[in-house]
Amino acid sequence: MNTPLAKIEQPGDYVYLWDFLKKRSSQPWKNFPFTVYFLIAILLFGGLGIWLETFNYIVLDKKENLENLFTAMAAYYPAIVGASAFHLILWATGTSNKVVSAFSFFMVVFFFFLGLLVRYFFNDQPIVCLISTIILVFLSLWFWIIANAEDGVFKKESIDAPAGGNLERKLKGTTDGFEVD
Repeated sequence: MNTPLAKIEQPGDYVYLWDFLKKRSSQPWKNFPFTVYFLIAILLFGGLGIWLETFNYIVLDKKENLENLFTAMAAYYPAIVGASAFHLILWATGTSNKVVSAFSFFMVVFFFFLGLLVRYFFNDQPIVCLISTIILVFLSLWFWIIANAEDGVFKKESIDAPAGGNLERKLKGTTDGFEVD
């Protein structure tokens, strides 16, 4: 029996988004280049300001001013979120994926308003705001993972292009049956 396409049960947008987030949260860790890039470029060098202020706070015992550590984190996560959202929106636009585009836009607005709230209440509740900012940093890193999970730059597959590489190698495919008039 033929069923019209309109009657075929499709997963809802929320189910699709949940599956999308689960897949992109776990899948990229199988790629060694992704893991190394994340650890070295994003965490180590990208978060250098946070590491330096943490060092000052813990090792050099400069505990009188928590605001420097807060500022370093408050400057870090918006940059990660903005770059990740832009990357994900470009990908979603290229694939006409409105659910992911909407999710990316939501994340930018979400982080923006939470960042404003945390900054506003920092003078009254510095420890609560610092903990909130740490949570925002971790959420921004997760969002970066979501945005970059399937980026081809981290994949180990070689590109099979008709040009480039060793000119002596045998190219894939044949020209059998091809005639020039």
